[in-house]
Amino acid sequence: MAATNFELKEYQKISLDRFARYLRGTTEDGANVAFYKATNMPFKNAPAVAEGTPYVCLRVPTGGGKTLLAAYSVGIAAKEYLTAANPMVLWLVPSTAILDQTIDALKTEGHPYRAALAKDFNRNFTVMTKNEALAMSRADATGGAVVIVSTIQSFRREDDSGKENPEGLKVYEDAGALMDHFASLSEEQKAPLEKVEGTDRPYASLANLLRLHRPMVIVDEAHNSRSDLSFRTLARFSPSLILELTATPQTEHAPARGKHASNILYSVSAAELKAEEMIKMPIRLTTDGDWVKTVGAALDSQRMLEEAAKAEEAETGEYIRPIILFQAQSASKTDPHRLTWERIEKHLI
Repeated sequence: MAATNFELKEYQKISLDRFARYLRGTTEDGANVAFYKATNMPFKNAPAVAEGTPYVCLRVPTGGGKTLLAAYSVGIAAKEYLTAANPMVLWLVPSTAILDQTIDALKTEGHPYRAALAKDFNRNFTVMTKNEALAMSRADATGGAVVIVSTIQSFRREDDSGKENPEGLKVYEDAGALMDHFASLSEEQKAPLEKVEGTDRPYASLANLLRLHRPMVIVDEAHNSRSDLSFRTLARFSPSLILELTATPQTEHAPARGKHASNILYSVSAAELKAEEMIKMPIRLTTDGDWVKTVGAALDSQRMLEEAAKAEEAETGEYIRPIILFQAQSASKTDPHRLTWERIEKHLI
């Protein structure tokens, strides 16, 4: 089946161009200076990850095509920074539902996401789940690009409470199917790998295989993967670069309180989406630093719309119910001031 002809939107082209230019700058000036030149903002190293690892974020509103940008970013990274014809990519998504959707799209001939990879790698790439990667052949690993799609939870050795995660431990254990990857390694190649206790033999594990190839890491919906545990998990694979995609990046930087801001390379506005007809409804956006005022203003707007809806019903017999959606923050042991749903509910009551 022929690949779908899918034209990128202007803001998508700009986002990818900024990413490409940043990576080119990184090869000359390093991740820190290149980011400052691109944004006039200081660069923040990813926690736990080797200092100087390129670590940037593309902020794209919901509905803006983050997955398509991720698919195109692989070829750009291979060309501009990795200088590798057969890069290894660890593509992390926030849930099993999104995992299934992403895998299905990337494996479907003619789908725009697969076509984005094919543009740079032709048919010389393989898309696989974590379970498939646990049986990856050496030919797959070295013969073309490899894209492993998984949730970050399934790569963690432990959960947030410190208990062992049986599913994640599989990534770090010997796997007979992976033995061939570790044959005839040089001492330099073996040096950074985890060894079987008391020996010089590296574990034939997926974690060591990733470390051996120093993957590009893509973090979809990156606002869901901000914990120290998440960064420590990424660090175990010695990533060559990290690209985050999210509509709501972390902007506050307070490492002592477990807050690690993203390095926002480019921020797509809602107006850009509307100009490309990606949004089919009018947008009126106002901001306020006081969340209580914001909630109050939203309630005032809802009541105003309710009166308009009743007038419409009296005239036409049709009723439209105006509603408000509040997006709360998840609870955090290290940050008691987060705006959780319990706090919003209490305030509303």
